[in-house]
Amino acid sequence: MLPLLAGSGGRVLAAFSGQPGEPYETIRGTCCCLAVGDRDPETAGVSAPVFGPGRVLLGALTLAGPSTRVDAAFLQRMRRPLLQAAARATRAFEDASMLEQASLAAEAQP
Repeated sequence: MLPLLAGSGGRVLAAFSGQPGEPYETIRGTCCCLAVGDRDPETAGVSAPVFGPGRVLLGALTLAGPSTRVDAAFLQRMRRPLLQAAARATRAFEDASMLEQASLAAEAQP
């Protein structure tokens, strides 16, 4: 088992389960979390939530790997494709407009 309040996947699950404060407010606003060395000093990842009917949190999609190969720049480039994948997964259950808007916003950010 992994700690819920560390790592990109755990932080996304915590944010969309109502965890107060930062960084959870930002995660809810961007619909994703990028973490390098957060849970494990040698691991990096980016995660986005997947919702079911009634916008109930079902889980998180995560792209992760060793931080020697998966650095912050790579994760930044993968934010939009990951958000698009989370939107497709959510769309199978529910309206995905929130994730689709976050995907467009991720494209506009450097």
